[in-house]
Amino acid sequence: MNIETVKIQSGGWLVNGSLSVPNDPSNRYYKEVQTWLETNTPDPEFTQAELDQQKISAIEAALQAELDKEAVSLGYDSINTVVSYADEPAVVQFQTDGQSFRAWRSLVWEYAYTQLAMWQGGGSEPTVDDIIFGMPTRT
Repeated sequence: MNIETVKIQSGGWLVNGSLSVPNDPSNRYYKEVQTWLETNTPDPEFTQAELDQQKISAIEAALQAELDKEAVSLGYDSINTVVSYADEPAVVQFQTDGQSFRAWRSLVWEYAYTQLAMWQGGGSEPTVDDIIFGMPTRT
């Protein structure tokens, strides 16, 4: 086998972008990978861009969960449901809730994406907790 690239992956290596070789001496390609590793450095499991995207995805998921949790606390099944009432005048309370949640949702995402842009521009890396703690409150 001609090994050109090796990337670390959970439990072994990804060889040439397509062959998964487990960290198991009984695997038929294990010795070849070990020989390659004696004079080469494997690529990391994740690139910095992939790690950054994982971070962004975790923050987005946490924010969405917080938005939904607040809507559920008022008896709606999600923020999407409550926001759907924003332009419905038949039940004033539903419309009021919908408008309030719609505005809050916009402010939360604006805040989060501003924080992420600051990080991507060289600022300090926020944690999920940092973002959740700093998100605007619903009025």
